Amino acid sequence: ATTGTAPGDLIVGSDGRLYGTAAAGGANGLGTIFQATTAGVVTPLHSFTGKDGNYAGLPLCEGLDGNFYGVTQAGGITEVVPGYGAGAAFRMTPSGTTTRIHSFGVQDIEARGSGLIQARNGWFYGAARFGGATGFGVVFRTTAAGAFQVVHHFNNYGTAPEGAYPNSVMQAKDGNFYGTTAYGGRFNYGTLWRMTPAGKLTVLKHFKAAEGYVGSGEYGRLLQGKDGSLYGVGTYGGAGAAGIVFRITTAGAFTVIHAFSGPDGAHPHGMLAQDSTGLLYGTTNLGGANGYGTVFKLNTTGTLFTVLHSFTHDEGADAYGDTVLAPDGFLYGSCSRGGVNESGTVWRVNRSTGALTVLYTFGSVPGDGGLCFGGLSLGPDGMLYGATYGGGTGAGGTLFRTDPATGTTATVFSFPAEAYLPTSRVLVGSDCRFYGTAIFGGDQGWGAVYAADNGLGCAADVSSRVQVTKTSPVFSGGVWKQKLTIKNVSADKAPILGPIQAALLGLPAGAALVNKDGVVPAGYGTASGNPYKTAPGGVFSLGYLKSVTLDLQFSANPGTGYTVRTFTGRF
Repeated sequence: ATTGTAPGDLIVGSDGRLYGTAAAGGANGLGTIFQATTAGVVTPLHSFTGKDGNYAGLPLCEGLDGNFYGVTQAGGITEVVPGYGAGAAFRMTPSGTTTRIHSFGVQDIEARGSGLIQARNGWFYGAARFGGATGFGVVFRTTAAGAFQVVHHFNNYGTAPEGAYPNSVMQAKDGNFYGTTAYGGRFNYGTLWRMTPAGKLTVLKHFKAAEGYVGSGEYGRLLQGKDGSLYGVGTYGGAGAAGIVFRITTAGAFTVIHAFSGPDGAHPHGMLAQDSTGLLYGTTNLGGANGYGTVFKLNTTGTLFTVLHSFTHDEGADAYGDTVLAPDGFLYGSCSRGGVNESGTVWRVNRSTGALTVLYTFGSVPGDGGLCFGGLSLGPDGMLYGATYGGGTGAGGTLFRTDPATGTTATVFSFPAEAYLPTSRVLVGSDCRFYGTAIFGGDQGWGAVYAADNGLGCAADVSSRVQVTKTSPVFSGGVWKQKLTIKNVSADKAPILGPIQAALLGLPAGAALVNKDGVVPAGYGTASGNPYKTAPGGVFSLGYLKSVTLDLQFSANPGTGYTVRTFTGRF
């Protein structure tokens, strides 16, 4: 299928569409990155080729730069035969242009782990299940340009084992990183850990047999709830060994809030979603009335639990991916198999009634991919993006886009040999490009982190978080010159990442911005149609925004009475 087969977790992109990866299918049979709408239209955005990675199936990460980032679990070009290896890290732009930004090697690490997140410092972080100094996996980070560093090597030896084969990484409000391992620890059922930005790791929880392990790969992702606690699922464990939902504080206090029994679902995998009232939502890949899994909801104490929907075969099976709560109030997700073509589906569920609508069935169009293991991501354009494992022009997978309003799904691009078979979710970076991972491809043949660009805009208004000052205009060289300083004054001290755009509203008649970088497009309220200037540093800059100064030039005296609206991200 050109859209890919065996899709993984979906994310909701800032564009409102669903994004994900498929582990197989696509033009090359090596997986895809895809986008899906809520109406079921799936678009393969990229088909992996092997050299850019393959066997992705992990969720994508949408960066603050507007691009999507991810990793593949195999592929790359570090092997004697290019296309077979430990995976690659990649970046994809909203238009579908994909770039391999790192290849994993045998002596380096193997990217059979999580997708990526973009941290507050602008770096992209992820976990690789194998490799590193001890062979138990690592936490790594990379810039959008491909600068790569290993942050922590897991050590499961000795009297203080940290766990083995890390699953995923998330950054909490306290600035620390949290994640899980699939195995190892004191009882060999995995661990839950906290890591400082400097790489110092502390184990908060050693999972026991009765609690089960949290799964492997992207399936161990954690959600920080509105109460500050971390919520996750254990694939096995509980009285019926069917899995659990748990809560753990950042100090390490652990509580099982629900144990599955089979009829209510079995073996949950993906990250939970939380609504404004605090209710949690998720999926299981087995169990329920028909044995194909369930969509469920529960409160944070576990005292209220409801099966919203039990999957039928034609609706999809093996819902490994994250549950995405979109701005329209519906839940979105993907199944890696099932559906009438047995290649997986993209679906929508009504949170009130539990009614499920299949938006797209993979295999409906030749080369559309399938096996969307990584699930969906919500893009800045309101579309859902995802990647398929296979499909696309080279059978290396596709990146697809789904319109939540119409269900229209289309392939954005097919993954090339440099990074193919994506299994992670798609991330949209702050530069509006798509980032993710593929399990094959990369320079070393061990997978790749990719980056792709399809021209997606993802600017967000941060005017309430900044202070703007203007100097008095001075006439020089035939133009009126003025300096505009933007300072981060956020009460929460949270960083603002570039690119920074200053839109100028209410300029006096005749005072045109001579050195403007463009005009704000439609969709940005009163800022639309007004000129804007991009802060120094180009379209993407890493790090904290403390203050930036823009040099403005006008055709007439602008004064200081006009309004400035500050945006982060690309229009």
